[in-house]
Amino acid sequence: MTNEELMQQIMEAFGLQGTVDAERFELLAIVMIVVALIALVVGILTVLVAYVLQALAIMRMSQKLYVERPWLAWIPIAQSYALGRVAERCDERQGKEVKPWAKILLFAHIGYYVVYVVLSGMSGIVQFIVPILGPALLSLLQTALSLAFTVFVYICVWKAFREFYPPTVNIVVFVVTVVLSIHPITMLIASFFTLQPAYREKKKTPEDITESLYV
Repeated sequence: MTNEELMQQIMEAFGLQGTVDAERFELLAIVMIVVALIALVVGILTVLVAYVLQALAIMRMSQKLYVERPWLAWIPIAQSYALGRVAERCDERQGKEVKPWAKILLFAHIGYYVVYVVLSGMSGIVQFIVPILGPALLSLLQTALSLAFTVFVYICVWKAFREFYPPTVNIVVFVVTVVLSIHPITMLIASFFTLQPAYREKKKTPEDITESLYV
C-alpha cells in the first residue's frame, strides 16, 4: 500500500474528500505532531525539574542532619536510599525506634523496576494464556507495587516534615503535599527551615537545665 492510498483511506475514514480537505488534513496532522512534541518536551522538563528539586532537598536535609554521603541524593535509585537515611536520622532525633528505611526504600525501588520489567516481558505470554483476565491482573499488580513504593516514600517524607516544619503547620503541609503530589517542592522549602528541637532537648527538665549551667 502506497502513502497516497493510506492517506486516502484515512481521509475516507474521517469523511474527507477532495484537494481542500486533503490540505486541511495535512495541516491538522502537522498541528497534532507539533502539539505532541511540545507536550513531550514539557513532560520531560517537568520530570527533570522535579528530580533536581528533590535531589537538592534531600541533600540539604542530609547535610543538616549530618547524614553521611549526602551526594547520593543526585544518583537515581540511590536517591531513595538517601531519603531513607534522612528518615532514620529523624527517628533518632525523636528518640524513636529506628527502622531500616534506607534499605526498605532502596529494595522497594529496585524491586519495583525489576518486577515491572519482568511483568512487561510476560504480558504477551499471560495474554495468550489468559486473554482477558491476565493483562488486567498484571496491570493491577504493577499498580499495587507502585502504590506500595509511594506509601514508603511519603512515610519518610512525613518524618522529614515533622523534623523541619514547625508543629503548627507540618500536618497541613503534608496533606497538601500528598493531595497535590508536590513533595519535591515542599521538601525543598522544608530544607531551608531550622531543625526542630530533638527529643532530648524537648524533654529537658528544670533540673537538667540547672545542671547544664555548672558543666
